Amino acid sequence: MRTHAAANRTDSPGAARLSAMMNEANNARMTSDQGAGRVNTSLGNIAAGALAVVVGLGIPAAAWSAQAQGGASGDAEADRTGTTEAVQTETPARADEPLFVHPGHSMRPLRTYAGVNQSLRVDVAIDRLREMAAEAGGNEASDAEVRLEVVVAGTEVDGQGAAQPGETLTTRSVGAGNADASGVARVDLAELFPVIWSRRGEEATGVLYVQARVGERRVGAPLVVEPQVRPGRYLDGVSGRMYEAVMNPNVGAEQLNEFIAQVTNLGPRMVQRLLGEVVPVDEPQDTVSGVRMYQRQDVVLETSLGTVVFRLRPDEAPETSYRIAELAGGGWYDGVIFHRIVPDNGRGAPFVIQGGDPTGTGAGGPAFSIDFEPSDLPHDFGVVSMARQGNDPNSNGSQFFICLSREGTRALDGGYIAFGEVVEGGDVVAEIASVPLGDTPQTSQQPLNPPVIQRGSLRPSAPIGERSRVSERPIGADRPVRR
Repeated sequence: MRTHAAANRTDSPGAARLSAMMNEANNARMTSDQGAGRVNTSLGNIAAGALAVVVGLGIPAAAWSAQAQGGASGDAEADRTGTTEAVQTETPARADEPLFVHPGHSMRPLRTYAGVNQSLRVDVAIDRLREMAAEAGGNEASDAEVRLEVVVAGTEVDGQGAAQPGETLTTRSVGAGNADASGVARVDLAELFPVIWSRRGEEATGVLYVQARVGERRVGAPLVVEPQVRPGRYLDGVSGRMYEAVMNPNVGAEQLNEFIAQVTNLGPRMVQRLLGEVVPVDEPQDTVSGVRMYQRQDVVLETSLGTVVFRLRPDEAPETSYRIAELAGGGWYDGVIFHRIVPDNGRGAPFVIQGGDPTGTGAGGPAFSIDFEPSDLPHDFGVVSMARQGNDPNSNGSQFFICLSREGTRALDGGYIAFGEVVEGGDVVAEIASVPLGDTPQTSQQPLNPPVIQRGSLRPSAPIGERSRVSERPIGADRPVRR
């Protein structure tokens, strides 16, 4: 269960101290590009560049074009692929539509965001839910009871201690007598389920699902109830260690210079490995300011080789899942190619296929970035994760990769935001991974005839408890690459 939310950066509290220490550390040979705010990141200056990160000059990074050339090379470890009872307050009704509303919806929040302790009004399509139960082959009566249950988001249950992922916290009936002529009942989830606002501490920051039941059958996509809290902050391995040193009042300029010298004397491979690490430098808060509510989604990618569907995992990476849903539902991925295919990580294990850049170069992305979110979802076949600059964990945008094996992508765990799982089209993923590639070192990860995402869209996901992922590689996934 993840206990973090949308990521936003905060200024360093020790800026004055850091500035003074930078002046003392004049032998760090730090230079910045006029107007661009970039730090020279040659090997001799990489640690000084990390110091600049801490005072807010921006994380030093190679140009986006470098990711297009390298990104996640065959060596995954060295160069990785480039989330007490509450008091109720009344709020006026809003006319604006929330995102991700579909025709024939089973549940629809009246708005996407609500502040802490406010009402959480949702329209529940009772007649539609009963129809969906019948379509799914259920034997529930046409007047079967419709209930809503609050479930801790996630996939694991250990049954001990606090509420665990997959555990149902509470359930309540939605009376058909409350429905209007169209069979829709408007309910206030905050009134039905006080637990939404009464949770405290770290538990209060975990994502909840609200799932409908008809009789004993779960029906329709659950609603995501995502607490809004200030998230943690994460830096690369060099910048993170520099931050820790600078914020330690017992560390002076001389010791910082020693750190810089140590990094300078490391080989390029070790420096790259340090830059690829993700170091937490600020813990997330557990004060909830409100919630975001929407229907859980699957992303549908209709490609030139077939359709791939992956389920978003807001319980693991809530902000990333929401942003990717916005992009897919808004048409961002239409006509975009899979520009990078790595069927072998250099040690015989299938690695990744990568897409999501409208320029097709590996250098493009939207006009925003998604800060790093820690995800416990292991990289494995069919797991969808965010591509980023190798030395900036907060440079996630629209590019994603789909893993081809556990063996090849195990080293990516904890360093990249795993936010989805393929639920349909595992054979298509394998087919994309097998297309002919270039025959030179510069083009060996570039498809000769790139597979195209002809259309990206959203659909409501399955109810909680239905198959969540393609667990094994399909037959033929390990066949050699065609050239």
